[in-house]
Amino acid sequence: MDRDEFGRLVNYAVQNDQEALSQALTRGVYNGTCTLFQNGETVYLTDTGIFSGVVKVRKRGETTEYWTNMEAIQ
Repeated sequence: MDRDEFGRLVNYAVQNDQEALSQALTRGVYNGTCTLFQNGETVYLTDTGIFSGVVKVRKRGETTEYWTNMEAIQ
């Protein structure tokens, strides 16, 4: 949900630190600050990070919004 937290997750992935990424994602999903999306799931664009390559989306029927990479949506 938090753009700074999303940035930390991306940084772990860029650094190829799979252990840190896995721990952070697990913790985020557990405490509700991260979520998993299914391929083909309907989402609604709610915000864009101009020139940053990130967007904020929410799942259909939900009000919680999450940051993700622009490439993750179609």
